[in-house]
Amino acid sequence: MSLHTAQLELPRLFSSRAIYTKIHNKLSSDTMKKIILLIFLAVIISGCTSNTRVIPNDGIVVNDFSADPISAQATDTVRFFLDAENAGGTTAKCVTTELFGVDSWYDLTGTPIASFNPFYPTQGLGFVIDFTNGIFNGYFGNPFTGIATIQYSKQTGTSFSGFLSSSFDQFSTQFCNAFDPVDKRYFLMRYQPELMPPNPSLGRAGQAFTKEWLLKPPILPEGTNAVYPVTARTSYFYTTNAVMNIYAFSKSEFKRMVDLGQKIDYPLTISDSPGTPIKVTVVRGDAPVVVNPVPTLPGQNYELRSYTFQFVNTGSGFPLPMSGPDIPGTSGFVLATMDINGPGAFFYDCLGQNGNTVVLGADVMQGYLKLRPDQSVPLGCTIGIDRSKWLDTPKGTITIKFSLYYRYYVDKTTYVNVIGVEGLSGPGVV
Repeated sequence: MSLHTAQLELPRLFSSRAIYTKIHNKLSSDTMKKIILLIFLAVIISGCTSNTRVIPNDGIVVNDFSADPISAQATDTVRFFLDAENAGGTTAKCVTTELFGVDSWYDLTGTPIASFNPFYPTQGLGFVIDFTNGIFNGYFGNPFTGIATIQYSKQTGTSFSGFLSSSFDQFSTQFCNAFDPVDKRYFLMRYQPELMPPNPSLGRAGQAFTKEWLLKPPILPEGTNAVYPVTARTSYFYTTNAVMNIYAFSKSEFKRMVDLGQKIDYPLTISDSPGTPIKVTVVRGDAPVVVNPVPTLPGQNYELRSYTFQFVNTGSGFPLPMSGPDIPGTSGFVLATMDINGPGAFFYDCLGQNGNTVVLGADVMQGYLKLRPDQSVPLGCTIGIDRSKWLDTPKGTITIKFSLYYRYYVDKTTYVNVIGVEGLSGPGVV
């Protein structure tokens, strides 16, 4: 923008030409340039600002779920509107929203919603695993498309967690494509194959998800009115990834560090995915680990260290059950893998499992996450460290990686006041 152009625009800010002329004459050329520069910078900054928020404890966030009008008669059409976004840290797969509390309502053709067949998008889904001697056999069960069997072996050169992550992505896509548009109940649902998370470094906001429904209210007799709560349940497949590093030193190396006054305080910390509803935390454990390469007693070829972790539901909803109707005691689609690596490190006993990979099934995860008052489940694991690997190793890092896979939901409710129809009476009108 040139100085000449700016001078032509400035008079619009003043009520008269005389006032503008007096002010303009008092302003030096340098002052005018500074004003123009400030205006230019303000325009640039405002143009580059975007909503790239990452919410620490949620994935999908429902910004708005509303009804219009909020007071209606049977002849009115009520529009329900949902505005959601992925404000978390990872990609949400198969995002679905279904309306509940509308069984006494009607579609636009006048067909009662109650006459539609019940639709359970989670019914019959399951995940069965068997991980023995490095061979994984399992399947994702789906009532719509049958059973998808998958198998894994360490000889493939791919990590088990990486293999499972890929299989989970394939299954979530399969599940999302299984919805049948022919089913009348389907029109109560809206879905999006995936929603990308925000990326603040690129100035990119989380991908949005806006949907609407048009319904006719219940028919009430004259002189009555009733408030109807309508809930939009938004569910999605999500993952939580976390890493914990344990610093380890040989006994002789640690003694030298102490003698030299070097740092020996290395507290346990876990780095996990930002913006995820289920978190991994560490409660207690040895840090750092000091390994004696020489057994103090014959046969003690490894050292043992115990750690307590927690899987915590910090989000606004819960993991959904995936093996039948939502009744107490059913397992949900939450499973986790834990991998350990480092000099001589292995899982000695983690819920009865050992080796370099541990698989925690849905029964272990979902039951506690859903039933405990604090929405957390403690997990104790004992790791072993092969002493022989530390004969010539002064220091190293033991890494434990966590990957959690689940389907999560959040609810949002709005209310509609339904007014009775003038001239209508009788017990059978609702």
